[in-house]
Amino acid sequence: MEDELNGDLGLCELTEQFANLELAGAESTPIKELRRLISNYRRRLRKKALHRYQQEWVSARRDWKILSDGRERPNDPSKTDLVQALSILIPERGRLAQAMRQKESMSPESMWQALTDVYSLISRDLTVIYLPGMSPQEGMCPIPSCQKSMDE
Repeated sequence: MEDELNGDLGLCELTEQFANLELAGAESTPIKELRRLISNYRRRLRKKALHRYQQEWVSARRDWKILSDGRERPNDPSKTDLVQALSILIPERGRLAQAMRQKESMSPESMWQALTDVYSLISRDLTVIYLPGMSPQEGMCPIPSCQKSMDE
C-alpha cells in the first residue's frame, strides 16, 4: 500500500517541492508548512486507500456469500473456531482470553485466578488433552470403575 501511495502524482509533486526548498536553503517556516501539507496529503491518501479496500472486501464477501448460497463457511486464517474449541477443552485458556479482553483493571481475585491459569498452562503436559475433570488423578484413570494406571 505504501508503494502505491508513494507513486501518487500529487504526493510526488509536493515531495519534489520540499526537496527543492531544502536545496535552496529556504527558511524553516515554509519548509515546516510544506512538511505539514505532505503529512496531511499522505494521511488523506491512506484513508482513501483503506476505505477503497474495505468496500472491495465487503463487495467480494457479499458476492462470495451469494455464490455459495450462504452454505460454505469462509476460510478462517485466524482459526477462531479452533481457539473456541480449545477454550472448551482447556478452561484456563478461555478464562485468560476473557480476562485479556476486559477494558477495566482486574480485581486482586481475578488477577490471582489469571496467574493460576497461566501457571497451569505452562506447567501442564499438553501432549494429551483431556476433557475438564477427566485428567488422570495420581497417575490413575479418573473413571471410578476403571482405575487403571495411565503410565501403561
